[in-house]
Amino acid sequence: MDNEPVIMTKKELVMNHEMFKKDFRTTTIELLENYYGDINYMATEAGIYECNNMTNGTPEFFSNQEANEYLQFLSTFILALKEDES
Repeated sequence: MDNEPVIMTKKELVMNHEMFKKDFRTTTIELLENYYGDINYMATEAGIYECNNMTNGTPEFFSNQEANEYLQFLSTFILALKEDES
């Protein structure tokens, strides 16, 4: 019966992926930092209208101020996660 397929849980699949860091918190922080970088780049370089068109799960921005407030919150959230880690 050694030929039976190994069934892994979603958690095991994630933990065995090359993008998984040392733990879930560290991985979450890195993924959020990547997301922050993408949204910040799109909103500042391409503009909020293009950012709205290129994203699907991110809230729609109706002004640069809204985009800046969202990015500020996201940045603060990431910093809070990092502080919580220590």
